[in-house]
Amino acid sequence: MIGMIAFAAVASQAGTKIEWDGSTGRAVVQSGRLELIVETKNGLNARSLRDTVSGQVYADCDYVWPGGALPASEAPPKIGAAGIDFRARLGDLEVEQRFMIPKGKPGAIVETISIHNPGRDRTLETADFKCGFAKILDQNNRQATPKGPDPGAEGVRLCPIPYRRETSGQIQDFSLFDISEHESGYSGWAEPFHPTKTWGAEGWVWDKGASSLLVAKYNPSSMEWSLLEPLQRGDQTQLRFAGAGQWKHGSPEASTNLRPGQTCTFGETLLQAVDGDWKQAYYAYRDWTESKGCTLHKGYDPPVQWNELYDNQYFFKLVAMIDPYFAPGGKGFCPEFYDKCEAMLRQYYSLDIIKGEAEKAKELGCQALYLDPGWDEVGPGLHIWDATRLGPMDAFVKMLHDDYGLRPKVSLWCSLAGMPPTYGDPTACPLSARVIGKDGKPADLLVCVASPGFLDTKEKRLDDLCKHGAGFLMFDSDQYTGP
Repeated sequence: MIGMIAFAAVASQAGTKIEWDGSTGRAVVQSGRLELIVETKNGLNARSLRDTVSGQVYADCDYVWPGGALPASEAPPKIGAAGIDFRARLGDLEVEQRFMIPKGKPGAIVETISIHNPGRDRTLETADFKCGFAKILDQNNRQATPKGPDPGAEGVRLCPIPYRRETSGQIQDFSLFDISEHESGYSGWAEPFHPTKTWGAEGWVWDKGASSLLVAKYNPSSMEWSLLEPLQRGDQTQLRFAGAGQWKHGSPEASTNLRPGQTCTFGETLLQAVDGDWKQAYYAYRDWTESKGCTLHKGYDPPVQWNELYDNQYFFKLVAMIDPYFAPGGKGFCPEFYDKCEAMLRQYYSLDIIKGEAEKAKELGCQALYLDPGWDEVGPGLHIWDATRLGPMDAFVKMLHDDYGLRPKVSLWCSLAGMPPTYGDPTACPLSARVIGKDGKPADLLVCVASPGFLDTKEKRLDDLCKHGAGFLMFDSDQYTGP
C-alpha cells in the first residue's frame, strides 16, 4: 500500500496503470482505452471518465454526492496492484469509493460504493443516498465545436439491459436528452404504474456506433439496479449514472438506514469501453455475468418436457370458479370451496387424463412430463402429492418410465406464496406462518414467506417430493403478498 508518497504508479497488467500524485491530490486510473480521473484536493471527486481511443467523454463534471457537497478526504488513498481505495467523510457518514481494474479486462473499471455509520448512539436514515458520475446535458451543448469542450452528448443512444425490446414489444432506444426530458417508471404484479424520473435497469449501453460504454450493476445479495437520473445543478442539466442508490420499492433495502457501526456495501458497477454498438456491449455484459458464476454448471441436463396445462381444462375452470370466493365479501377458504375444488380435480385431473398427457409426451419425443397446477391435494399450494387420485408417487414415476419411456422423474409446478388464482392455502402451513395484520391477528389468506413456520414446512414437503421422484421443481407465485 502507498501512504504519504507524493507520487505513485502501479501497473497490474498490460495496458493498465494507477497513478496517484499526492502534491495535487489527483489519481488517474487507466484500463486499456478507458481513463478515469479522481481529484481529492477539494473533496472526493471522480469527475472525468473518457474513452481515449474514440475521444468519447462520458463524465465531464463534478461527481454527484448527496447534499451537493464533495466528501472530505481525510487520508491519501490506498493503492493496490489492481485498484485504488478512497475514504472520505460526508456529514455523519463515512464513504468508501473503490475503483478496481478486473483481471483480464483491459478497458474495464469496477466501481464499488460503501457507506458507514461511525457513530455510537444514533441510527442514520440513508434511504435517500444516491451518487454517481455526471454528464452535462445542456441544450446549447448538443452541437460540439472544434475549439470548445465536447460533452459527447450528441449522437449517443442509450438502451437498457437485458430488454432492448421491452416485453410490450416496444424498442427501448433513447438519446441522452430523451432520458432527461421524459419520466420513466415501473410496476409489479397487480400494482399500478409508478412514474419516476429515475431510470433503472440491470445495465445500460451508451452506444455511439463504432464504440460503446457498458454500465452494469451486479449485486448477488440484494435487488439493485444501474440508475440514470437527470439533475439540475446550478444552470446546468446533468445526467447522473453509475454509482449507487435505491430504486423500485426501496431496494437495496440494506441501504435504508445504518445502525451505529453498521456498513452497507452496494453492488459493483462495471464500466467497460467496448468496440462496436449495443450488441457487442450485450455480449460483454454476458461475459461479465458468466465470470461471476451466473451460468449453468457443466453437468446441467434439463429434460425436454411436455406441459399438460394447455390441453387440460382444470386450471382455467378453477380460475373462473374461485374468483367469487376471493372477491371482496367472498367466503374465502370454506367447506364449499374445498368441495368444489375436489370435485373439479376428480373430473379434470384424474390419473387417466394424466396418462393421456404422458402419451402425448412420448409421441412428441419429450423426455419428461411436467405437471402444472393440480397434482397436489386440493389444488395448488399444499405440496403434498395426491395419492388418492394419482396413486403413490413412486409408482407414478415408475409408470412414466415403464409405460411411456420418459425419465423416471416427474417435473412439478410449485406455488410458493400464492394469491388467487394460484392461491396459497394458509392451512397448508402452521398458524405461525401467517401474516399478522394491523389488528395483531393472523391474516385469513396471506402467508409470510420469510417466517420459520413457512420455510420449515415447505422445505420438508419439497424434500419429500424429491425423495419420491420429483426431478425438476418450477417455483411460481413467489411474489410479495403484502401487507
